[in-house]
Amino acid sequence: MIKKEKCLQCKKDFIPRGYVKRKFCSLKCFHDSTIRKVKQACLFCGAEFLTHPSNIPAKRGKFCSQECRYSYPRKKKGAKKIGSIKIAVCGNKKPRRLIKVRDAKGDNEWEFYARYIWEQVNGKIPEGYVIHHVNKDRLDDRIENLLLLSPTEHIIMHKDDLDRGREMKGAKT
Repeated sequence: MIKKEKCLQCKKDFIPRGYVKRKFCSLKCFHDSTIRKVKQACLFCGAEFLTHPSNIPAKRGKFCSQECRYSYPRKKKGAKKIGSIKIAVCGNKKPRRLIKVRDAKGDNEWEFYARYIWEQVNGKIPEGYVIHHVNKDRLDDRIENLLLLSPTEHIIMHKDDLDRGREMKGAKT
């Protein structure tokens, strides 16, 4: 009959090989028993696990498994914080000021700064309505320069600009 031994490290039963009486089921258990380890809480799941003390100052040993390590949400390099403002060229090739906000789902997205300012002062913008810059400078997002308009009113306000654009296109050809 084969005699089973109990591993001193993991407490599992194992069948010793060879003539030497073994105390550990594997080299890993042997090495784990000789190294002093400390308890650490996993950053992702919160489970306690053992890690070598030298891993803590080296910013290693934060996760109990690779699954937790790869599931942990990370910031992208160069990612902007909530409330960051940038100037970007939008679809009509004119610069606009944008602000990074968190939407209802909890995702980060860029929103027009003029809309953000209007909502902070006057509340939610009705669906379909637009924010008009009175002095037509899209980078001037002062509240006194912003006006809430329906799409029809907005087209009427810009009718002169549209007519002028058509005339200039006609003159070029």
